[in-house]
Amino acid sequence: RGASGSGKSTFARKLASEIGACVFESDEFFIVNGEYRSDPAKLGWAHKSNQRRTQKALEEGKTVVVANTLTTLREIRDYTSIAESLGVPVKVYRSEGRFQNVHGVPSEKVQAMRDRMVDYPGETIINR
Repeated sequence: RGASGSGKSTFARKLASEIGACVFESDEFFIVNGEYRSDPAKLGWAHKSNQRRTQKALEEGKTVVVANTLTTLREIRDYTSIAESLGVPVKVYRSEGRFQNVHGVPSEKVQAMRDRMVDYPGETIINR
């Protein structure tokens, strides 16, 4: 989890390749013809869709890495509760890097994400 440009997608792909996991991101639902096109009206739908496919993959016994902003405890728990209900252990990583974000999110919105970020007990901080 982390703000746009924090390095969460890069870390997620690297981790997934090391442990043989699927990577799921809500941003994937906004890729149209290979181009990212944000649509705030569809954000809730994208998150619910990502949660459903995460649950399905976990039910199938797959290992999953979710790379989303997840700035609030409720957003984190939307995913951790899925895993916990299936008896799947959870590890939370928070990426705090400051790289160029690939979706062109304005700097004030990125800062708002950072400002909203809450601590999650036991999380591992990366990309400091």
